[in-house]
Amino acid sequence: MNPNEETITTEWKKELSKFEVDHFPWVCPRYFPKDTILSCGEFSNVPLMGPRGCVAYTPAIMLQQLKWTQVVPKVEELGGLSFQYTSSDTNVDQAKVRTIWNNVRKKREKELGKPRVTASS
Repeated sequence: MNPNEETITTEWKKELSKFEVDHFPWVCPRYFPKDTILSCGEFSNVPLMGPRGCVAYTPAIMLQQLKWTQVVPKVEELGGLSFQYTSSDTNVDQAKVRTIWNNVRKKREKELGKPRVTASS
């Protein structure tokens, strides 16, 4: 590292050391949740289809970003249906995802409590 790079690095370290955890927001200040999708159909998570395939999304691990209290997810909430369109015979899986999206399970503010930004231990 040349002396000029070292000076810049030191300045950045000095500047960043002034920040504390409270300086970084966890949530969008303009988001006011009324209800949150937590699972679909027989799955304990949410399958999301995209341009390359399907991934399992676990809302329990991101509740803090939605202004709810984040809790440690149950083991059965992790994992789920994932596939790429390049794999053989994904038509059955795609149809399954479309079907379970007809049975979305949400929790409203009553079940989740008032929005707040805290995390469980």
